[in-house]
Amino acid sequence: MAQFGLALRYIAAATRQQGLGVIFVTHNRRHAFLVGGHFMALARGEVDIDVPRAELPLEKLMFHKTGGSGLATLQHELHGAPPPAD
Repeated sequence: MAQFGLALRYIAAATRQQGLGVIFVTHNRRHAFLVGGHFMALARGEVDIDVPRAELPLEKLMFHKTGGSGLATLQHELHGAPPPAD
């Protein structure tokens, strides 16, 4: 983890101190949330969300990164549970 922590520090330094834009592709939403300023998530090749961090709580990012409304629909179909409001 130490090497990855170093990479996250470089990303944070590049974006915050040097004003550079960085595209950070990851499946680890917690790492992304630590250094990200704007988030885009894709679902089946389509943009699912495209928002600045200030408008995106971690819980909502996790919802979209774990299947979002598609997963909620599947859960409803399998278990009869009502799909959550987005």
